[in-house]
Amino acid sequence: MIMRAFGYTDRGNRRERNEDSLGIVRDLSLFIVADGIGGRPAGEVASRMAVETIKGHIRNSLAGKEKFVGTCDPGHSEMANRLASAIRAANLAILWEGEYNQSRQGMGTTVAAAWCVGNRACIAHVGDSRVYLMRDELRQLTKDHTLVAELLRQGEMTPEEAQQSTQKNIITRALGQAEDLEVSLSEIELQIGDRLLLCTDGLTAMVPDAVIGSVLSAYPAKTAGKNLVNLAYKSGGHDNITVIVAGCEPDNWRSKLKNLFFIGG
Repeated sequence: MIMRAFGYTDRGNRRERNEDSLGIVRDLSLFIVADGIGGRPAGEVASRMAVETIKGHIRNSLAGKEKFVGTCDPGHSEMANRLASAIRAANLAILWEGEYNQSRQGMGTTVAAAWCVGNRACIAHVGDSRVYLMRDELRQLTKDHTLVAELLRQGEMTPEEAQQSTQKNIITRALGQAEDLEVSLSEIELQIGDRLLLCTDGLTAMVPDAVIGSVLSAYPAKTAGKNLVNLAYKSGGHDNITVIVAGCEPDNWRSKLKNLFFIGG
């Protein structure tokens, strides 16, 4: 199978600038979204550095030109560990940039990434940017690294309290905070027709999961991505909005389309 992906980003209604970044590396089926942390200096620089460093690290590691960063997790594949290494490399790059450039000291970013090879997808994330799988229904593949999410998982807060909490934006884990970064990993087997959605919280804070699932199931990937951004914008657009929609297609999808529209040709 192959992955066809489309990405969109928008400043939203209230932010002065867009601190989100996205990356689509089509030949590697590598997809990345990053959300620069608001209230800190150079959030847009941190998110852009995260995306570019991850892309470069993956390419260089495949060519044998990059050292592994951090500790290898034997519970995950080499591919997943390469992705985690790339995120840790991005974290160090952001920390070093902040150390040597005073105007960027303290900058940080979330990141969510998916790397697909064959029928396997490796998912890695830090912070509250998310990855979803749309198959028969929408399923969140990542768990937010936020104070409210942690309290909810520990049973110290109800879903209703979490929804109303004023602390929803407090992130417990991000790139640019510390050298020792924990990256959350997961892996799934993909099927023809699956869709992956990567997004920043500018989407999920404005559009409920039920609506996101309806849009992903009702429209082609390219249109679905545009519609999700528009929905978040029209629902208030309180933050920057970034989405990548990637769909699993059969290897011969072009020939199948040709046969569909040129029968007997």
